Formats: sequence, C-alpha cells, structure tokens
Amino acid sequence: MNHAPQKGKKQRRRQPRSVITCRELAQKVYTAKYLFALARRQEKMKAEHKVKPARAKQMLVEAMAEWEGQTETEKAFWHHEARKHDEKQPAIADLIVEVFKANPTLSFNAAAAHEKIGNWCSGNTIGNLFRSLRYSTIMERILPLLTKPQMKKAVEFCKFLRSNWGRGGGKFLYITFDEKWFYGLVLRHAKLCEAFGLKRQHLYAKHKNHITQTMLLAITGYAFEDNMENGGTGVLLGIHRIEGARVAQRGQRETEYHADGSHTFTGPWKRKKGDVHFVDCALTASSTGTSDKPSFSCLQLFELVFEQIEKIVSTGGPGSKYPRGPFAGHTPMFQPDNGPGHIGAEFLRFVEGRCATLGWGWVPQSAQCPFLNPQDLYVFPMMSRNHSRLLRDHHGKTPPSPDVIAETAIKLFWSLPSAAIAEAHVLAYRVAQKVIKERGGNHFLDEDGVHAGIRRDFYRTDTGIKRVDGKTFGPPPAS
Repeated sequence: MNHAPQKGKKQRRRQPRSVITCRELAQKVYTAKYLFALARRQEKMKAEHKVKPARAKQMLVEAMAEWEGQTETEKAFWHHEARKHDEKQPAIADLIVEVFKANPTLSFNAAAAHEKIGNWCSGNTIGNLFRSLRYSTIMERILPLLTKPQMKKAVEFCKFLRSNWGRGGGKFLYITFDEKWFYGLVLRHAKLCEAFGLKRQHLYAKHKNHITQTMLLAITGYAFEDNMENGGTGVLLGIHRIEGARVAQRGQRETEYHADGSHTFTGPWKRKKGDVHFVDCALTASSTGTSDKPSFSCLQLFELVFEQIEKIVSTGGPGSKYPRGPFAGHTPMFQPDNGPGHIGAEFLRFVEGRCATLGWGWVPQSAQCPFLNPQDLYVFPMMSRNHSRLLRDHHGKTPPSPDVIAETAIKLFWSLPSAAIAEAHVLAYRVAQKVIKERGGNHFLDEDGVHAGIRRDFYRTDTGIKRVDGKTFGPPPAS
C-alpha cells in the first residue's frame, strides 16, 4: 500500500513528543523506580573523578537493579517523590521559558540546574526539545540606551534629514565625519584543519594594553540633487591622524637587543632634546595643548576643511574666490555627532558662523544614534576588516607600530570606491526612516538590522551610484 502524501494537501508537522510537553509520557518515564535510580547514580558519580557517557549509562542500569532490594519505607518515599514530580509537570515548560527569558545565554545543563527547574529533567532533555523545534541562536549586542526626550529628538532629526534639512529641492553635498581607533592586531575566528596542516597559531603580547593603536578622523561626502534616493556621487574628503607636535624634553636612543635577552638604549640617536616629533594625542574642540602634552584641535582642522569645501563647490566666474569646482552650486550640509571634540564653544562659534555666512548647514545628529552616521554605519566597518587583513598579510602575528597602522588605514581610505561612500550615506538616509517608524527606538538593530536594500535598488558606477529602475524622485517639501 502506498502511503505517500497526496498532492495539494498540506502535511501537518508532527509535534515533538517530550516529557516536558506531554504529561502522560512524563508519568511513564519518571516512575518511583527511575527517580530512585537517578539519585543513586548521582551518588556514585560524585565518588568518581570523571565519568564517561557509557559508564554513566551503565551506572543507571546498576541503580535500577538495586530497586527491588529497597525496603517498603524507602519505596514509599520515592513513590511520594514521583507524585511531587508529576504535579510540577504542567508548569515546567513555562518555567523553562521564564528561565531563558531571564538569561538566554544559559546552557541547557545550567537551565536544568536552575532553582526554578530544580533538575526536574536533564539538560539533554531540554536540549532535545529545543532541537526538535529547530531553535536558533543570535549574537547579543548592546543597544544605545535612549531616554524618551532623546527618542523624540531622534525622530525630529530624522525627519529633518529626510526633508533635505528643511530646504526642499536643490544640489547638496551631504558631509559627515567621525573618529575611530585602528588597532595593530584584531582577534578574529581562525580556521583550523589538521588534514592540511593548519594548526593553532599562538599570538603573544606582554599585555593586551601593549597592542598598538592609533586614532584617525575620516571625512566623506555625498553629492546629490533634489533627493538622496536619486543616486549621486560619493566623495572622499580626507582622513587625518589624531596627533600633535611635541618638543622632546630629553634625548632618546634606539633600543639594542642582546643575545641573553636583555636590552639597552645605546643605539643611534632617535631624537635629541629640543627636537620636534609627532605623537598620538587627545582630540579636543579648539585647544592645541602644550609643547610637552599636545592636543589635536578640531578648530584648526576645520579651518582647512572649510577652505577645501569652498574650492570644490565654487561656481567660478567673475568675482569668485576660487575657480569652478567639481561640485559647483552644491550646498554643503555638515552632520557632526555630539562627541566632546565637536561641541566646544569656540569651535562651534567658528563653524556655525562660517556656515551662516556661506549659506551652508551645520546640523548635529541626535544623541545616542551612531547608526545615523555613515562612518560608523558603513565606512568604518568596511575599513576595519580590510585593515586587519592587510596588517596580517604584511606583519603576520607581530603587532605593527602606530605609524604603520596609520599609514595602512590612510592608504585603505583613499582606495575606497566612490560608490561605497554614496551607499553609506543613502543607507543612513534609509535607516533614518526606520527610526521614524519606530518612534525613535532602535530595536530594529536587533531585529531586521540596518539592511535597507541598497544593492537591490542601485548599481555602482565609477563616480557613485544610480538607480536600477531609472526613476527620478522629486524633492521633499521645504519647511
């Protein structure tokens, strides 16, 4: 007889049968005899140092055989325990769910041993039920904590961004910037394969704090007309190492290493007292620090950045300060975050004053929303993995110097395609819509993520991105 399912009929999935979900099955399994055997096996396992699965199974069989030799009083006790065990069965599934809601990182064995479960069943039993229901795992992540006022401001900012900053139609150069630490060694998942001789490689450092690092500030832009969804050109505007000039307070020689493992500072002069050299330092809004402890001034940097932007958006012609630039007629719109180096009073007076004079925009993004900055959202993650790969290729397992880290990151930045920068800004524009939809919340980061169909809707060109469907969207209404 053919028992194949008929076409057109839906096959109902067979429900998993488990002692956790089926009381009748639990009563058959957890008898007085079985509970006694489990307890006896536990006593024996404590007496042995390590017990393999086969030995544990044999112990259970031996304990079951001991049941008949127990007194009636002892048997009555275990019958009472079986009734108590059965009374808890209807609530056990809800208790397991409650335990995992409180801490979803628990192992199945830890969940079974939880005080609410009390080893009602084994961790393997819980695991088998989860596997039969095809459970999955996720990587936990920390979401920026937002207060209600911050959520309200996030929505306001996103609406403002998606309305072309309230300016309606026109040509815009959407400029974003941020800083990032680049590390000399990033630990990642390594592939092992004994058959090919790929064995574990050991990485050594005196301390994890000895792994070199350096901070860089990247500035990118996106030139578009009327609507970001129409496509446009990604622009690499600059990347700068956060460093300052220090005057050496004393001379310093190169280190010489000896055969016995010792080292002395007796090599050639590295620098002499009074020499000026550059060192990594703190980022500040306007202060340059001192000759002994320099700081990187955003004010000094943006004096140059504003001059650079003036050149590339210049319309040329009679009376113009600069000749016609590649983005002539575009209105620059800067989007800083609220980092300490971007909110100093003197710095803000300069940038806001210049923007007001030139008719540009300086619009800080809402607090606790790094996913609205194209650098954090797309550019830095793209750079980070390639940066790590390049350092491994050229320096192996030895962390390189800060100079090499910076040089590699800078070279990598200038190799980024225009299309990737354009995609980063359009992605931030679409993520802003997710923020509006969630009323300022950020749970979408843990659910559908920041993916927004950019590769589906746009194709890459040498100078940016264009829409696949060829559509042209009108400008949002000015406000």
